[in-house]
Amino acid sequence: MEKDTKLAKVDILDQNDNPLASATIITIDGSRLMLHGEGFPLLPGNSAIKAVGYSSDGMLIMEGVISLSMEEQLNLDVSGSEMRTDRREYFKVKTNEPATVRFARMPSQRLGLLCSDRIRLRDLSLGGLCFYSNRTYFPDQILRIDLDTIGAGLELNIQLLRKATEHHRIGYRYRYAGRFVDADAAQQRILCEHIFKTELINYHNEVE
Repeated sequence: MEKDTKLAKVDILDQNDNPLASATIITIDGSRLMLHGEGFPLLPGNSAIKAVGYSSDGMLIMEGVISLSMEEQLNLDVSGSEMRTDRREYFKVKTNEPATVRFARMPSQRLGLLCSDRIRLRDLSLGGLCFYSNRTYFPDQILRIDLDTIGAGLELNIQLLRKATEHHRIGYRYRYAGRFVDADAAQQRILCEHIFKTELINYHNEVE
């Protein structure tokens, strides 16, 4: 790992990608990753595991062995790693989950229209999303989108940035991209967890 690598969170996984532990207090010393916290499971020394580290640059996929296992600390000696990044400011994942547009208004207006437009997500990031729809919307329009498949009761506002006609035979006429507006810290945490989980699934499917 690079000396200046900074990770906001690390998930420890078994060889079947089942989660074992997570930590947000992390120390890096060369190829050794030290996780600090409480209630860590006691893992056999030298057992092979996987780890996923999350940073502003993307996702760091790691493999290695456990060199220390205590309830307050886990040490991982990393033998290999791969940084998965995105060219955009926010880490983006491909997805095809359903969602629903509940409300639409123009940015200069306080009132808008209630709706129940079933859409299909194309990709998702902490900054915004891209989706397919058969309904006509306009650039700069504000939409409230029900993302219940991502988190129970999760509804977020986006401002549309782009619209394109969809020529592929996927059952939708238009493709839209927008950025999140007014997302609070709790909503961002839900998004973050879902994005990381989705990317891990995508990565696992790629290497199989």
